[in-house]
Amino acid sequence: MAAKTSASRHRRGGGIAVKQPTQIPIEITDSSESETHDDFYASDSGHSAHRPQAERTEGPSDEIMLTLQNLSDLSIQPPGAGTRGIVKRPPFLRSQLRKSFLKRCEAEGIPIKGGKMRAPEVTYVYRTIGSENTFKATVKHWGCPLCETYSNLETQQVLERHLRDKDGGHPEVKVEMRKENDHKWEITLVMPDVVEEEEEEEDSSESEIVEIFPDSAARRQWKTFAPHHRTGTVPMDVDENGAPTKAEPEEVTLPSAEEIHDSLLDPSIRPPYLPFKSVEFSCRPNGPKLYDILGAKSLDEFGILAWSIIDREEELFEMDGVRDEDKVMQALWCRWIMLNRQKHFIRNYSEGTKQFIRDNHEYIRRGAGWLALRAWLLVLHQTRFLKIEEVVDALQFYESLVDIQ
Repeated sequence: MAAKTSASRHRRGGGIAVKQPTQIPIEITDSSESETHDDFYASDSGHSAHRPQAERTEGPSDEIMLTLQNLSDLSIQPPGAGTRGIVKRPPFLRSQLRKSFLKRCEAEGIPIKGGKMRAPEVTYVYRTIGSENTFKATVKHWGCPLCETYSNLETQQVLERHLRDKDGGHPEVKVEMRKENDHKWEITLVMPDVVEEEEEEEDSSESEIVEIFPDSAARRQWKTFAPHHRTGTVPMDVDENGAPTKAEPEEVTLPSAEEIHDSLLDPSIRPPYLPFKSVEFSCRPNGPKLYDILGAKSLDEFGILAWSIIDREEELFEMDGVRDEDKVMQALWCRWIMLNRQKHFIRNYSEGTKQFIRDNHEYIRRGAGWLALRAWLLVLHQTRFLKIEEVVDALQFYESLVDIQ
């Protein structure tokens, strides 16, 4: 009657009666005792569970637990550690990783099935380098004592293969296996010290820096440029008494006509690129660049959209692997096409390209050159805006504007 009442209560609440798991206590013995307990977890089918009961002494010390946590990114929990083990969720399915490892072992001829052999008695001894502090745990199955992924194996050969595996194993741990009899083993795990490992990492990082820069003379030499003074400012010197005295201002000379290269292919302007029409200055860390001459070109025709032109050009100037001449050419085209796409270019590609050259031939000559113009015209040819005959015609039109023979 009581059973029926209990069942009816479950049906009314919509719940399902669940059998409470049997709790098996873990006994703690003194460090002087070495008795092995025969009690271990068992499932309803009679097979061993994922983590059988382990005999332990006083529990692992903080030093051993810290070392275990730094050995692997997987969940680390030595048998008999209780709730002190750190459980981490790996970014993959453990079952798939386990199947892949067992297939590799089977391909190498390592037995992966234990058959109906008697359950082994394996004692794990944890110890760190340079320390006499040890922790012992005894289990009734083969399994990795350092990670949860391989905590339940069937043969000693598979366990040894995993511990010494460089990919997914624990090669940093020194493993010593001692067979006492056919069913009793003792496995000693000598783990590296955490502090020594950090010092080795720092030393390796310093050695890498030395290899990257073996010679200080091989480092990049930055160019220094003479300081420029804005109009209306007078530099001051300080005498021995600390009183300021008027100093002679440094003269800023514009590049003469002789300094301008008359090459047919390259830009005609030469360093220093600024000033070129008015007194303009560059605040770039490495000094003025070739494309800084675009700062002297007025943006009044763009109105409030001038900020978008500057922002787009700065992204263009930061590109790697592009010549400065090509950057100037692309910047000039982006400015022109923004206002003249429908007015000139879309109506007639060839005549629109000539109009672009007519409006910007001075800056093309100074900052881009004939080669950069030809490269851009070939881009228009590849995108099927211009025919090859129109490319040649546009180049000849440019040569006539800048008086190139």
